Amino acid sequence: MKGEVFARNKQNGMLAIRTEEGVFSIIEPMGDDFELGDKVNWSEADDYPLGAEYVRNLTKDERVEVYFQNHCVTRENLEWQLGVR
Repeated sequence: MKGEVFARNKQNGMLAIRTEEGVFSIIEPMGDDFELGDKVNWSEADDYPLGAEYVRNLTKDERVEVYFQNHCVTRENLEWQLGVR
């Protein structure tokens, strides 16, 4: 799955990744390795992993550990999923 970092909750560090399907995956990075607009991808074997996984930050050419919280989040539910409401 491929996507782009779309939004960040600065209080809890969670990120929304807009996927190529037009919906969002919510991740919590284990470090401060992402900027808005960074291109990322993760395992083609499992497009919708949950829990600890590694993703590739294509923009920075880095492998980064993240914690997947949710997938297929719509734009209408994005703020709630990021914890900003």
